[in-house]
Amino acid sequence: MRAAQTFRAGRGQQGASLVVVLAFMAFVAAVVPAVLGLAFTGLRVSAEASEQRDEAYAAESAIEVAVATAVQDPTVGSNGACETLAVTLDGVVVEVTCRGYPDLAKSCGEGSRVIGYLAAPASGSGASSLSALVVFQDLEGDQVATTTDWDTDSGEVPVPTSTPCDFPEATTTTAPSTTTTTSTTTTTTTTTTVPPTTTAPTTTTTTEPLGGLTTEWLSEKSVRKGSTKWYAEGVVQLRDRDGGKLKGTRVVVEVEYLDSDGEWVDAPDVTKKTDGDGRAVIRSKRYRRSGDDSVSAIRLTIVGLEDSRGREWDPDAFPVTVAVKAP
Repeated sequence: MRAAQTFRAGRGQQGASLVVVLAFMAFVAAVVPAVLGLAFTGLRVSAEASEQRDEAYAAESAIEVAVATAVQDPTVGSNGACETLAVTLDGVVVEVTCRGYPDLAKSCGEGSRVIGYLAAPASGSGASSLSALVVFQDLEGDQVATTTDWDTDSGEVPVPTSTPCDFPEATTTTAPSTTTTTSTTTTTTTTTTVPPTTTAPTTTTTTEPLGGLTTEWLSEKSVRKGSTKWYAEGVVQLRDRDGGKLKGTRVVVEVEYLDSDGEWVDAPDVTKKTDGDGRAVIRSKRYRRSGDDSVSAIRLTIVGLEDSRGREWDPDAFPVTVAVKAP
Protein backbone atom coordinates (compact mmCIF):
# COMPACT_ATOMS: atom_id res chain seq x y z
CA MET A 1 0.00 0.00 0.00
CA ARG A 2 1.30 3.43 -0.94
CA ALA A 3 2.00 5.67 2.02
CA ALA A 4 0.02 8.93 2.38
CA GLN A 5 1.80 11.94 0.97
CA THR A 6 1.80 15.43 2.42
CA PHE A 7 1.97 18.40 0.04
CA ARG A 8 3.14 21.77 1.20
CA ALA A 9 2.84 25.03 -0.64
CA GLY A 10 6.04 26.65 -1.54
CA ARG A 11 6.97 30.10 -0.38
CA GLY A 12 5.93 31.63 -3.68
CA GLN A 13 2.47 30.08 -3.55
CA GLN A 14 1.83 31.35 0.00
CA GLY A 15 2.66 34.90 -1.13
CA ALA A 16 0.20 34.70 -4.03
CA SER A 17 -2.65 33.66 -1.71
CA LEU A 18 -1.94 36.59 0.58
CA VAL A 19 -2.11 39.02 -2.34
CA VAL A 20 -5.54 37.65 -3.38
CA VAL A 21 -6.91 38.00 0.16
CA LEU A 22 -5.63 41.55 0.50
CA ALA A 23 -7.10 42.53 -2.89
CA PHE A 24 -10.51 41.12 -1.92
CA MET A 25 -10.49 43.01 1.37
CA ALA A 26 -9.60 46.23 -0.42
CA PHE A 27 -12.46 45.69 -2.90
CA VAL A 28 -14.97 45.10 -0.10
CA ALA A 29 -13.72 48.15 1.80
CA ALA A 30 -14.26 50.33 -1.27
CA VAL A 31 -17.59 48.95 -2.53
CA VAL A 32 -19.59 48.40 0.68
CA PRO A 33 -19.47 52.05 1.88
CA ALA A 34 -20.47 53.24 -1.59
CA VAL A 35 -23.47 50.88 -1.72
CA LEU A 36 -24.55 51.85 1.79
CA GLY A 37 -24.14 55.52 0.90
CA LEU A 38 -26.40 55.17 -2.13
CA ALA A 39 -29.00 53.34 -0.08
CA PHE A 40 -29.05 55.99 2.65
CA THR A 41 -29.13 58.77 0.06
CA GLY A 42 -32.17 57.19 -1.60
CA LEU A 43 -33.95 56.91 1.74
CA ARG A 44 -33.12 60.52 2.61
CA VAL A 45 -34.34 61.86 -0.76
CA SER A 46 -37.54 59.82 -0.49
CA ALA A 47 -38.18 61.12 3.02
CA GLU A 48 -37.56 64.73 1.93
CA ALA A 49 -39.91 64.37 -1.05
CA SER A 50 -42.61 62.90 1.18
CA GLU A 51 -42.18 65.74 3.67
CA GLN A 52 -42.41 68.39 0.94
CA ARG A 53 -45.53 66.74 -0.47
CA ASP A 54 -47.16 66.72 2.96
CA GLU A 55 -46.28 70.40 3.44
CA ALA A 56 -47.72 71.29 0.01
CA TYR A 57 -50.99 69.53 0.85
CA ALA A 58 -51.08 71.23 4.24
CA ALA A 59 -50.48 74.69 2.70
CA GLU A 60 -53.37 74.32 0.26
CA SER A 61 -55.69 72.98 2.95
CA ALA A 62 -54.68 75.81 5.29
CA ILE A 63 -55.71 78.42 2.72
CA GLU A 64 -59.07 76.68 2.33
CA VAL A 65 -59.52 76.85 6.12
CA ALA A 66 -58.63 80.56 6.10
CA VAL A 67 -61.10 81.23 3.27
CA ALA A 68 -63.85 79.34 5.11
CA THR A 69 -63.12 81.45 8.21
CA ALA A 70 -63.44 84.66 6.19
CA VAL A 71 -66.74 83.47 4.70
CA GLN A 72 -68.14 83.08 8.22
CA ASP A 73 -66.69 86.38 9.45
CA PRO A 74 -67.37 89.28 7.03
CA THR A 75 -65.08 91.61 9.01
CA VAL A 76 -61.93 89.72 7.96
CA GLY A 77 -60.00 91.88 5.50
CA SER A 78 -62.80 94.45 5.23
CA ASN A 79 -60.51 97.28 6.36
CA GLY A 80 -57.26 95.76 5.11
CA ALA A 81 -56.28 94.13 8.40
CA CYS A 82 -55.93 90.35 8.74
CA GLU A 83 -54.74 88.19 11.60
CA THR A 84 -52.20 85.43 11.00
CA LEU A 85 -53.84 82.02 11.22
CA ALA A 86 -51.94 78.90 12.34
CA VAL A 87 -53.34 75.61 11.06
CA THR A 88 -52.06 72.15 12.01
CA LEU A 89 -52.75 69.36 9.52
CA ASP A 90 -51.27 65.86 9.87
CA GLY A 91 -48.61 67.20 12.20
CA VAL A 92 -47.58 70.03 9.85
CA VAL A 93 -48.02 73.55 11.22
CA VAL A 94 -48.81 76.10 8.50
CA GLU A 95 -49.03 79.85 9.04
CA VAL A 96 -51.46 81.75 6.81
CA THR A 97 -50.94 85.49 6.50
CA CYS A 98 -53.38 87.66 4.61
CA ARG A 99 -54.08 91.21 3.50
CA GLY A 100 -57.31 92.89 2.46
CA TYR A 101 -57.73 95.38 -0.39
CA PRO A 102 -60.88 97.39 0.48
CA ASP A 103 -60.36 100.01 -2.25
CA LEU A 104 -60.25 97.38 -4.99
CA ALA A 105 -63.22 95.53 -3.48
CA LYS A 106 -65.51 98.49 -4.22
CA SER A 107 -65.62 97.52 -7.90
CA CYS A 108 -67.01 94.08 -6.97
CA GLY A 109 -70.20 95.39 -5.40
CA GLU A 110 -71.50 96.25 -1.96
CA GLY A 111 -70.35 93.89 0.79
CA SER A 112 -67.49 92.53 -1.32
CA ARG A 113 -63.94 91.90 -0.11
CA VAL A 114 -60.66 91.15 -1.88
CA ILE A 115 -58.11 89.26 0.22
CA GLY A 116 -54.66 87.89 -0.61
CA TYR A 117 -53.38 84.84 1.27
CA LEU A 118 -49.92 83.31 1.77
CA ALA A 119 -49.47 79.88 3.37
CA ALA A 120 -46.05 78.57 4.42
CA PRO A 121 -44.84 75.90 6.88
CA ALA A 122 -44.06 77.41 10.27
CA SER A 123 -40.89 75.31 10.44
CA GLY A 124 -39.27 77.47 7.78
CA SER A 125 -37.99 74.38 6.00
CA GLY A 126 -37.80 76.19 2.69
CA ALA A 127 -40.63 74.19 1.13
CA SER A 128 -42.69 75.85 -1.58
CA SER A 129 -45.13 78.46 -0.31
CA LEU A 130 -48.62 78.84 -1.74
CA SER A 131 -50.52 82.08 -2.32
CA ALA A 132 -54.06 82.82 -3.46
CA LEU A 133 -56.15 85.87 -4.32
CA VAL A 134 -59.80 85.50 -3.30
CA VAL A 135 -62.85 87.69 -4.01
CA PHE A 136 -65.69 87.51 -1.47
CA GLN A 137 -69.11 88.71 -2.67
CA ASP A 138 -72.37 89.08 -0.76
CA LEU A 139 -74.92 87.39 -3.02
CA GLU A 140 -78.48 87.38 -1.70
CA GLY A 141 -77.23 87.37 1.88
CA ASP A 142 -74.67 84.60 1.34
CA GLN A 143 -70.92 85.15 1.17
CA VAL A 144 -69.47 83.49 -1.94
CA ALA A 145 -65.69 83.09 -2.25
CA THR A 146 -64.08 82.98 -5.69
CA THR A 147 -60.37 82.23 -6.04
CA THR A 148 -59.04 84.21 -8.99
CA ASP A 149 -55.39 83.17 -8.81
CA TRP A 150 -53.11 80.52 -7.27
CA ASP A 151 -49.34 80.76 -7.22
CA THR A 152 -46.43 78.76 -5.80
CA ASP A 153 -42.99 79.89 -4.65
CA SER A 154 -44.04 83.55 -4.62
CA GLY A 155 -43.10 83.91 -0.96
CA GLU A 156 -45.41 86.90 -0.43
CA VAL A 157 -49.06 87.84 -0.16
CA PRO A 158 -50.34 88.46 -3.72
CA VAL A 159 -51.11 92.01 -4.80
CA PRO A 160 -53.77 92.45 -7.53
CA THR A 161 -52.32 93.93 -10.71
CA SER A 162 -55.78 94.99 -11.89
CA THR A 163 -59.31 95.31 -10.56
CA PRO A 164 -60.14 91.74 -9.41
CA CYS A 165 -63.65 91.77 -10.85
CA ASP A 166 -62.56 93.05 -14.29
CA PHE A 167 -61.32 89.74 -15.63
CA PRO A 168 -58.88 89.68 -18.56
CA GLU A 169 -60.18 89.59 -22.08
CA ALA A 170 -60.05 86.14 -23.61
CA THR A 171 -58.77 85.38 -27.08
CA THR A 172 -60.40 82.99 -29.51
CA THR A 173 -58.42 80.84 -31.95
CA THR A 174 -59.72 79.40 -35.20
CA ALA A 175 -57.76 76.15 -34.88
CA PRO A 176 -59.81 73.29 -33.40
CA SER A 177 -57.10 72.45 -30.87
CA THR A 178 -53.80 73.78 -29.60
CA THR A 179 -51.33 71.72 -27.59
CA THR A 180 -48.32 73.18 -25.77
CA THR A 181 -45.98 71.92 -23.08
CA THR A 182 -47.97 73.71 -20.41
CA SER A 183 -51.59 73.33 -21.48
CA THR A 184 -53.96 71.53 -23.79
CA THR A 185 -56.60 73.74 -25.37
CA THR A 186 -59.77 72.75 -27.19
CA THR A 187 -61.81 75.57 -28.68
CA THR A 188 -65.50 74.86 -29.19
CA THR A 189 -68.62 76.94 -29.65
CA THR A 190 -71.74 75.87 -27.80
CA THR A 191 -74.70 78.20 -28.18
CA THR A 192 -78.12 78.15 -26.58
CA THR A 193 -80.95 80.65 -26.46
CA VAL A 194 -82.31 81.29 -22.98
CA PRO A 195 -85.75 82.75 -22.36
CA PRO A 196 -86.39 84.86 -19.24
CA THR A 197 -88.47 83.38 -16.43
CA THR A 198 -91.36 85.69 -17.28
CA THR A 199 -91.62 84.46 -20.87
CA ALA A 200 -92.30 80.90 -22.06
CA PRO A 201 -89.72 79.44 -24.48
CA THR A 202 -90.54 80.48 -28.02
CA THR A 203 -88.88 80.77 -31.37
CA THR A 204 -91.01 83.69 -32.54
CA THR A 205 -89.72 87.24 -32.68
CA THR A 206 -90.47 89.41 -29.65
CA THR A 207 -90.15 93.14 -29.15
CA GLU A 208 -89.28 92.78 -25.45
CA PRO A 209 -85.76 94.14 -24.78
CA LEU A 210 -84.74 90.93 -22.96
CA GLY A 211 -86.63 88.38 -24.99
CA GLY A 212 -83.66 86.01 -25.10
CA LEU A 213 -80.10 85.48 -24.05
CA THR A 214 -77.23 83.74 -25.83
CA THR A 215 -74.65 81.89 -23.74
CA GLU A 216 -71.54 80.62 -25.45
CA TRP A 217 -68.35 78.90 -24.29
CA LEU A 218 -65.67 80.59 -26.40
CA SER A 219 -63.00 78.18 -25.20
CA GLU A 220 -62.12 75.70 -22.51
CA LYS A 221 -58.73 74.26 -21.62
CA SER A 222 -56.70 72.42 -19.03
CA VAL A 223 -53.76 74.27 -17.50
CA ARG A 224 -50.81 72.70 -15.69
CA LYS A 225 -49.77 74.27 -12.40
CA GLY A 226 -46.40 73.04 -11.26
CA SER A 227 -45.38 69.43 -11.79
CA THR A 228 -48.37 67.74 -10.15
CA LYS A 229 -51.40 70.05 -10.29
CA TRP A 230 -53.83 71.29 -12.95
CA TYR A 231 -57.06 73.27 -13.25
CA ALA A 232 -59.78 73.89 -15.82
CA GLU A 233 -60.42 77.28 -17.40
CA GLY A 234 -63.30 78.34 -19.64
CA VAL A 235 -64.40 81.63 -21.20
CA VAL A 236 -68.14 82.43 -21.29
CA GLN A 237 -69.64 84.98 -23.72
CA LEU A 238 -73.06 86.51 -23.02
CA ARG A 239 -75.13 88.45 -25.55
CA ASP A 240 -78.71 89.68 -25.72
CA ARG A 241 -81.09 88.86 -28.55
CA ASP A 242 -79.80 91.81 -30.59
CA GLY A 243 -76.19 90.66 -30.23
CA GLY A 244 -75.31 93.24 -27.61
CA LYS A 245 -72.65 92.39 -25.04
CA LEU A 246 -74.02 91.91 -21.52
CA LYS A 247 -71.60 93.74 -19.23
CA GLY A 248 -71.71 93.16 -15.46
CA THR A 249 -73.84 90.03 -15.65
CA ARG A 250 -73.29 87.58 -12.80
CA VAL A 251 -72.53 84.06 -14.05
CA VAL A 252 -72.80 81.09 -11.68
CA VAL A 253 -71.01 77.94 -12.85
CA GLU A 254 -71.35 74.53 -11.22
CA VAL A 255 -68.02 72.66 -11.00
CA GLU A 256 -67.72 68.87 -10.86
CA TYR A 257 -64.61 66.70 -11.01
CA LEU A 258 -64.05 63.06 -11.97
CA ASP A 259 -62.20 61.33 -9.14
CA SER A 260 -59.89 58.30 -9.28
CA ASP A 261 -62.89 55.98 -8.70
CA GLY A 262 -64.62 57.24 -11.84
CA GLU A 263 -67.29 59.19 -9.91
CA TRP A 264 -68.35 62.79 -10.56
CA VAL A 265 -68.02 64.82 -7.36
CA ASP A 266 -69.52 68.26 -6.71
CA ALA A 267 -67.07 71.10 -6.05
CA PRO A 268 -67.85 74.67 -4.93
CA ASP A 269 -69.56 76.81 -7.55
CA VAL A 270 -67.62 79.61 -9.25
CA THR A 271 -69.25 83.03 -9.59
CA LYS A 272 -67.91 85.70 -11.92
CA LYS A 273 -69.17 88.91 -13.51
CA THR A 274 -68.78 89.57 -17.21
CA ASP A 275 -66.35 92.28 -18.29
CA GLY A 276 -66.91 95.09 -20.77
CA ASP A 277 -67.01 92.61 -23.66
CA GLY A 278 -69.63 90.43 -21.98
CA ARG A 279 -67.09 87.73 -21.15
CA ALA A 280 -66.23 85.93 -17.91
CA VAL A 281 -63.19 83.73 -17.28
CA ILE A 282 -64.13 80.70 -15.17
CA ARG A 283 -61.37 78.84 -13.33
CA SER A 284 -61.69 75.79 -11.12
CA LYS A 285 -59.47 75.15 -8.11
CA ARG A 286 -56.33 73.08 -8.59
CA TYR A 287 -56.34 69.28 -8.50
CA ARG A 288 -53.69 66.55 -8.64
CA ARG A 289 -52.98 64.82 -11.96
CA SER A 290 -51.84 61.47 -10.49
CA GLY A 291 -52.14 59.40 -7.34
CA ASP A 292 -55.04 58.16 -5.25
CA ASP A 293 -56.61 61.62 -5.06
CA SER A 294 -56.08 62.49 -8.73
CA VAL A 295 -58.71 64.15 -10.93
CA SER A 296 -58.96 63.11 -14.58
CA ALA A 297 -61.60 65.58 -15.80
CA ILE A 298 -63.51 68.69 -14.72
CA ARG A 299 -67.02 69.61 -15.83
CA LEU A 300 -68.29 73.23 -15.94
CA THR A 301 -72.04 73.93 -16.15
CA ILE A 302 -73.73 77.35 -16.25
CA VAL A 303 -76.50 77.18 -13.63
CA GLY A 304 -77.35 80.82 -12.98
CA LEU A 305 -77.36 84.24 -14.65
CA GLU A 306 -78.35 87.65 -13.31
CA ASP A 307 -77.84 90.91 -15.17
CA SER A 308 -76.70 94.23 -13.70
CA ARG A 309 -80.32 95.26 -13.02
CA GLY A 310 -81.14 92.12 -11.06
CA ARG A 311 -83.09 90.30 -13.77
CA GLU A 312 -82.64 86.55 -13.70
CA TRP A 313 -83.20 83.65 -16.06
CA ASP A 314 -84.39 80.14 -15.26
CA PRO A 315 -81.24 78.00 -14.70
CA ASP A 316 -83.04 74.87 -15.94
CA ALA A 317 -83.39 76.47 -19.36
CA PHE A 318 -79.69 76.63 -20.12
CA PRO A 319 -77.58 73.82 -18.60
CA VAL A 320 -74.70 74.63 -20.95
CA THR A 321 -71.90 72.21 -20.04
CA VAL A 322 -68.30 71.71 -21.14
CA ALA A 323 -65.90 69.01 -19.91
CA VAL A 324 -62.12 69.41 -19.71
CA LYS A 325 -59.72 66.48 -19.47
CA ALA A 326 -56.53 66.56 -17.41
CA PRO A 327 -53.36 67.41 -19.37
